[in-house]
Amino acid sequence: MEALGAGEVDVPRSRHVPGLDGLRGVAVAAVLCYHGGFGWMRGGGFLGVSTFFTLSGFLIAGLVYEEIRATGRVDRRRFWSRRARRLLPAALMALAAVIVFRSAFGSISYGRLRGDVVAALGYGENWWLVHTHQSYGSIFGAASPVQHFWSLAVEEQFYLVFPILCYVLHRVVRRASLVAGMFGACAVASFVAGAWLTRNGDVTR
Repeated sequence: MEALGAGEVDVPRSRHVPGLDGLRGVAVAAVLCYHGGFGWMRGGGFLGVSTFFTLSGFLIAGLVYEEIRATGRVDRRRFWSRRARRLLPAALMALAAVIVFRSAFGSISYGRLRGDVVAALGYGENWWLVHTHQSYGSIFGAASPVQHFWSLAVEEQFYLVFPILCYVLHRVVRRASLVAGMFGACAVASFVAGAWLTRNGDVTR
């Protein structure tokens, strides 16, 4: 547990469920098998990432709503600083290593790699891939060495928006059942939008 600093409020913690950690580990293993080229794990990349996102979203939603119930607000600075301390150091090290060993990726032009690194640094790699028409399915070809940052970008964008959205809904709606219904409607809309965007067979978005 992290020590509380001055002015911080001790928010009740969720009960730890070890099985969820294990399930996230299975999801990561599925992604690694997919990237390892195992033919029997053809859908492991998408299924693993989707499972990991779902569990992470469940965890973050629980933390945010517990804080809202306990304090009536969300300490966004504290929330974002914790997420940054967990993810940013390793991300910076990975990007620095890619830049140092750029010569190892001979099939990637310097201009393209520079754009990918800048997008990854700003947690916008997912939208950069869409903008440059790079597909997640092309990872076995001349893919960028930082292409996997698309999933981290999605997660960081979720961390940026979700606490604000939860707080606003809590202030405006004030009923958990209505908030849950609104998020459910958003999930259905996301599913429909995803089906529409992939009608031509491109699953990038």
